[in-house]
Amino acid sequence: MDILEYKPSVLRLDDSLDEALRYRPELKNAELRVEQAKESVKIARSGYLPTVGFSGYYGRFSDEFSLYGDLSSDRWTVEALASFNLFDWARRPTKWARAK
Repeated sequence: MDILEYKPSVLRLDDSLDEALRYRPELKNAELRVEQAKESVKIARSGYLPTVGFSGYYGRFSDEFSLYGDLSSDRWTVEALASFNLFDWARRPTKWARAK
């Protein structure tokens, strides 16, 4: 049979409680779940905003095989697209309320 020795703690009670709370995995898990829920609310609220996309293109055209020769045309294209789904508008408040 093992006999345990008494070793007094060098930490004060407040420090011991702070350390215990800092290293409890269920508290860390709960904090992460709260942050995840906040992000879910942001995602649900973003349904009220349009989706925006940008793209660009640059092209060089020449009569020669190598493009380093005589340049016959040079073209830039920049596009911006915003889309908004009107048919999903009635479900957005429900999604947002559920996420909150």
